[in-house]
Amino acid sequence: MNSSSTSTPTLSTQSGFTETQAFGGHKIFKILLGIAVGIIAIGAVFWLLTFWFFWIIAMVGTILALTFGILYLVFRKLSMTTVVSKNGIEVLWKPFHKTPELFAWNDIDNLNLALNPRPGVYGNKWTPNTGQLYVMGNKEGIQLVMKTGKRIFIGSGKAGEFFSYCKKYVAQVMIA
Repeated sequence: MNSSSTSTPTLSTQSGFTETQAFGGHKIFKILLGIAVGIIAIGAVFWLLTFWFFWIIAMVGTILALTFGILYLVFRKLSMTTVVSKNGIEVLWKPFHKTPELFAWNDIDNLNLALNPRPGVYGNKWTPNTGQLYVMGNKEGIQLVMKTGKRIFIGSGKAGEFFSYCKKYVAQVMIA
């Protein structure tokens, strides 16, 4: 971990802004799971009628159903909690982070309301062109530029409110 972000044991309880975003693709996984179960049923019926070849279709359907079922269980646990407090901006990406990442106000050089540089992307990602991304498929968020030059984009479903709280706390840090 670098000097611009440090971990704290828990999310701040004295926050001005808190947002928890959950993965919203549950409907897609349910549809895919339904299709896989349908493939199993069709393969099983033809297998019982013909006793050959269609067992492969039933097996493929079973593998798909298991895969989509496991992915659904993992993805329904995904959430990202963002907290703006007097300490800075904290991001907790569940179930992958055990402790939130803190981006302290003193380490932030600039912050702006921005469009997601990689729309439709989910997760905690880093790329050379966009820097660090914390997103749940959001279109908007806050672009941080740290004093080290590192760029961080934090997506939000309430980007305007998120940004206004950030400006409020940055102003308080400047005064102090």
